[in-house]
Amino acid sequence: MAIATEVSYMRRLNSHLRNYKEKGPNLWEFSCPYCGDSKKDPTKTRGFIFLPSGKNTHFFKCHNCAKALGFSKFLKDQNATLHKEYRLETYRELNPDGDIKVIDYSQKQTEAKAHKVFEPLKELRKVSQLPHAHPAKQYVTARKIPPETHYKIYWVDNFNGWYNTIVPLSEKELAHTEGRLVFPYFDSDGICFGVAGRSLDAETTRRYIIHVWDKTKPGLYGLDQIVWNKPVYITEGQIDSLFLPNAFASCGMFSHIEHMSGLDRDNITLITDNQPRNKQVVDNTEKLIKNGWRVMIWPVHIESKDINDYVITSGEKELVKFVKDHAYKGGAALLHFNNWKRL
Repeated sequence: MAIATEVSYMRRLNSHLRNYKEKGPNLWEFSCPYCGDSKKDPTKTRGFIFLPSGKNTHFFKCHNCAKALGFSKFLKDQNATLHKEYRLETYRELNPDGDIKVIDYSQKQTEAKAHKVFEPLKELRKVSQLPHAHPAKQYVTARKIPPETHYKIYWVDNFNGWYNTIVPLSEKELAHTEGRLVFPYFDSDGICFGVAGRSLDAETTRRYIIHVWDKTKPGLYGLDQIVWNKPVYITEGQIDSLFLPNAFASCGMFSHIEHMSGLDRDNITLITDNQPRNKQVVDNTEKLIKNGWRVMIWPVHIESKDINDYVITSGEKELVKFVKDHAYKGGAALLHFNNWKRL
């Protein structure tokens, strides 16, 4: 089963690899995304995904730069969103009795839950507590993240070193001592089950490092603060969710929402990123529409890539009205979606 899953995800990765070719049942050839393969000849294809004899997982190998690594790491390097889905799917296959729980929301909470004490967070400072000259405070302010939400975000000078006090990391991981913003994940009972570390470095290849130690819970950010008898907004990114009232983030995994039974779909609006050239985003948006969700479709004249970018570039004060005015279901959603994806 694991091999078949990797084949499926490799095929979904085709638009992200230059000169992609499927050469056989378990063999793919493309230009190496690590070394670029060749500056003189852009048609060179010396990167391969293959299945070694007797193995139950694929591997990547470049015959130009000699880069070699397992399938999961390769997928993560090329598309973090796909990798999250892959991890979830393989976790189900390997742990059929420990799968993600289907959460029943027919008896929904009607007020935000208080957080249970999570000792590792006590070591950190909230962004609301940082001096204005602190780089993290300046970053959050520049992103126009609402000041009333700054208490939800933490800062740590050495993210991996701090996380190592929760779950042991490898020596290689501990060698990275970068400071990061910390977004704690709390479930609907206020219990912390994971964290996301956001880099301040715009040039980094890993903007987010996400660690979830209780994989039976859907990786959704901000679920503890949702009041279900009010309109609910679900964004892609953690930061985007902070701009809307009664919102939480799917963290690129809208599929998790399907494990939440008893939801009133007429009371929920999903907001995907504004990336009509991104096949993964386009496919996810279309799937959500066909599954009966109300989805915000970005107007074709808006160039902002997500909610945060829209607020920064437009200074839009009536954000909720903007979202409501462009949220659709069913046939109307498909009509606006088809216009949007043509971009």
